[in-house]
Amino acid sequence: MYGSVTPYTVYKYWWVDSVAKITLMLLDKSGLRRKGTIPPDPNAEPINIEMPDDEFNDMLGMFGFQTMKETDEEKIERIRTELNK
Repeated sequence: MYGSVTPYTVYKYWWVDSVAKITLMLLDKSGLRRKGTIPPDPNAEPINIEMPDDEFNDMLGMFGFQTMKETDEEKIERIRTELNK
């Protein structure tokens, strides 16, 4: 509920937070309290972002996803050059 046990969280639990607040936090965490939902706006325009393929592949490459289309020979050569560095 409070995350890790630290002197600050112990202080908050025992001295600062009230019984009502702790009970609400437990209900939120357990999923017993019904949360309101906001229905999607039917008049809203969908978000469409145009991005060139090479820019998209560069962005995915920054996160470690390789989206290149390469043949087996190119892949073998790329791995050889990486291992020989």
